[in-house]
Amino acid sequence: VSTQSTGSSGINAEYGESCVRSLFYKSFPEYKQSDHKPVAALLELGVNTKMAPMVEFTVPHFTWVKGDKLVVSFTIGKGVLTSGWDWIALLETDWTDPNKHYLTYQWVPSGKESVKFPWESHPGGVKSLQVVFCSSKMTAPVAIADVMCVEKK
Repeated sequence: VSTQSTGSSGINAEYGESCVRSLFYKSFPEYKQSDHKPVAALLELGVNTKMAPMVEFTVPHFTWVKGDKLVVSFTIGKGVLTSGWDWIALLETDWTDPNKHYLTYQWVPSGKESVKFPWESHPGGVKSLQVVFCSSKMTAPVAIADVMCVEKK
């Protein structure tokens, strides 16, 4: 629970620590079916809006012309740990889990800040997709940008 105050909430998320405060907590000891007793809680969370992005794509929207490769460039934030298991996926815009819904992906080589999707991976026709940087260390997507697939002019 935070003891530092930043305004009326009492939450100080700037340092990424002690940014959860319990507003309500109740246990239910009358339930005796399990040794894991149910509880209910209402928590207040602080969010650090001053923190720089971990990964940022160099443009918010990419255009991928059929017959050309797609080069996806990005920058890694200062001090962010990366892994040879990080990957960039192309997904339909209604995806919920990049591990299950990717159309294609490329591993992110260590020390590199771009990947190339070969022309053969183009879905054909005009289509909206999203490109997603997936961090293996965070086990989560950490950057998202739009991709518009178009026919050759």
